[in-house]
Amino acid sequence: MVPALPATFAARGMDDVQRALVAILNLFHQLAIAVAHDLHYAYPAEAHAEVLSWMQQHMPPPKPAE
Repeated sequence: MVPALPATFAARGMDDVQRALVAILNLFHQLAIAVAHDLHYAYPAEAHAEVLSWMQQHMPPPKPAE
C-alpha cells in the first residue's frame, strides 16, 4: 500500500513535485560534473584511470549494434 501524499503536495499538484525533483537531480548532476572537472585538473591521469576502472567494475558492457 502506497501512503498518501502530504496535503501540501496534493494541493500543489504532481507537476510541481516533479519539477522540484528534476531541479534537485540537476543540482546533483552539476555537482558531479564539478567534482569530475576538479579531479581532471588536479590528477588527470589518475582520475581517468579511476573512472575507467569504476566503469568497468560497475557498468554493464555495451550491447552490440544490431
